[in-house]
Amino acid sequence: MTEEGRLRKKNIRLWVTDIEHQVIKDKAKYCGLTTSAYLRKVSVDGIIIKRDYEGLNDINKIGVNINQIAKNANKRGTVIERDVDELRVQYEKLFEIVYGQILNG
Repeated sequence: MTEEGRLRKKNIRLWVTDIEHQVIKDKAKYCGLTTSAYLRKVSVDGIIIKRDYEGLNDINKIGVNINQIAKNANKRGTVIERDVDELRVQYEKLFEIVYGQILNG
């Protein structure tokens, strides 16, 4: 692409070690950015926040399971031991996800 067609017309060169180069590339990839976009974002804004929504999908699945158990209990008018056991398992999974997110930030 010619310089006339570029949005950004200024080039900055940066000298880094092999290790620094790899760390920068790895961080950019982790954030889903090109190396240029990553360096630009860090330089201009100072930080990058990567939000991890993976745990939310798991929490949603657990919520669906719990709702299904509640629906069945309401339909029967009683709670059976198997449902209580399943609720306990779902609660433990939920606790692991939430606690893991707190610990791992």
